[in-house]
Amino acid sequence: MDYNQFFNSINVFIEAPIFKYIEIVIVILLVIYLSLKWKIVIFLKDRLWGILLGKKNSEFFNEQWKEFHNNNIDIAHFNALYHVSANTERQIEKYLKWLKRNGISAIQVIKIKSLFDINKLSFKKIRSGKLSALIIGDLALFFIALFCLNFVVTSAALIKVGENSPWFWVSDSYARSSQISLIPFTNTNWDLTPSMCNTKEFNAEKWSTEMNLPKTLARNICEHFANKESKDKISNIVKEQRIFFGFNCVLILVYFLYIFTFLSQVFYVRDLRLQIKRHRTKKWSK
Repeated sequence: MDYNQFFNSINVFIEAPIFKYIEIVIVILLVIYLSLKWKIVIFLKDRLWGILLGKKNSEFFNEQWKEFHNNNIDIAHFNALYHVSANTERQIEKYLKWLKRNGISAIQVIKIKSLFDINKLSFKKIRSGKLSALIIGDLALFFIALFCLNFVVTSAALIKVGENSPWFWVSDSYARSSQISLIPFTNTNWDLTPSMCNTKEFNAEKWSTEMNLPKTLARNICEHFANKESKDKISNIVKEQRIFFGFNCVLILVYFLYIFTFLSQVFYVRDLRLQIKRHRTKKWSK
């Protein structure tokens, strides 16, 4: 393979078919998450209506309607501030009494958000299987984020030449093996630099054979180090990698932090249960 064939047969890692669907999947997950959030639509609509028409023109003149509307606004406002999902004023009144009876504050309940059921005035139970899955999934997201971060901080492009060549990193100043392969950790470890290429004793074909690489790969990489057009192409690939993986790294970290926060809430619920138990025990022991 001559240099032009090498140049034209470069496969870029981020152009692999699987990456075409990552953005779609992430957006779908984000939409699902937003749709499951507690709803304060009526509260937001009321504020928007007041801004557009003014407070006087946005209110009902019928006293019964006004009272009905204000009650619903109060409930929505309460839900938004205290992270509960009450439907009636009676539910809120029972909730306030429950807080006082069990010796905990609304601020503490805010910390657990969706894990409190205001209808039953109890904490939601999370099955051990689901909890284990969330912990494993969060760890997986953490390592995926680290994988993406590697592309953001590196100054090399991850490419391969042809279908039978292994993936490898290449920049203006070095080429290096990568362990990304169908069977992990099966690639040979190697490094190639311009200084090696410029050494008279360096035999590119022999070196490629020793490293289990395509016979002409080392020679083509050495030609890349001396070719401005090739360097520009690699620089553009590096920029594309950083944008793609940087964006996805941020999104993955958002999901990671969301799950991590949820897990923190689960363990905080255990503390609240113990606090309530101690409060009731102390109360009855008097």
